[in-house]
Amino acid sequence: MLRTVIQTHEMTKTQIKNFSDLSRAFTILERDMSQAIPRSVRDEYGDPMPPLMLSTGPYFVEFTRTGWSNPIGLARSNLQRVAYRLNEEGELERHFWLVLDRAEDSEPITQIILSDVEDFRINLISEDGESTDVWPDSDTNQLIPSAAEVILQTKAY
Repeated sequence: MLRTVIQTHEMTKTQIKNFSDLSRAFTILERDMSQAIPRSVRDEYGDPMPPLMLSTGPYFVEFTRTGWSNPIGLARSNLQRVAYRLNEEGELERHFWLVLDRAEDSEPITQIILSDVEDFRINLISEDGESTDVWPDSDTNQLIPSAAEVILQTKAY
């Protein structure tokens, strides 16, 4: 009976950790995506990049967001360029740059926000309700979509 209680406790602890990790990842994604703004940037070579890019570049999704807190008052923008991708090890990575318009030596800072990810997809929804998995969409003049559907599958969920 004691062994059963210990096994149940360990399984419960694992499930709580898995759910907590998933909840944290969605909180970060929601925070970033809800603050997306239509601000274009320049890449390392000075070429313009759209405010939001989905499935068109080295990252799965990349966009500009507002609300980058600056508690110690550094001389920098409150805007931030962020990107997400799923690496080969099944980890969902969040990348961000310290500057919006990049120089040739601008490197992103990488954070692992979730492990054991099997699938990560985003569908964007335009003003007219059309769903797409590529952005910028040639059928619309919108700079950023009206809504996003995030599909995330992990080994646990």
